[in-house]
Amino acid sequence: MIRITRQTDYGILLLSQMASAPPGEVHTAKNAAHQSKLPLPMASKILKALAKGGLFGSHRGVKGGYRLASAAA
Repeated sequence: MIRITRQTDYGILLLSQMASAPPGEVHTAKNAAHQSKLPLPMASKILKALAKGGLFGSHRGVKGGYRLASAAA
C-alpha cells in the first residue's frame, strides 16, 4: 500500500486544478486555495514548494501569481 501525506494530496489537487485551466493563466494563491477549497496558508506553502521544484513559475507584483512552468500535456 502506498501512503501519501495530506500535503502531497493537496499538491496533486493544485497541480490538476491548474492543468485544467487555460494555458498560461496566472493564479493567485488566494484564488487557487478558494477554488480547491484548501486553507490559504497550506496552499501558499505548497505552491511555493512546487515553484521551487520547477513545476510552477511564480510572478511577483500586482498581477503576480503562479502558473504551470510547462504545458500540461
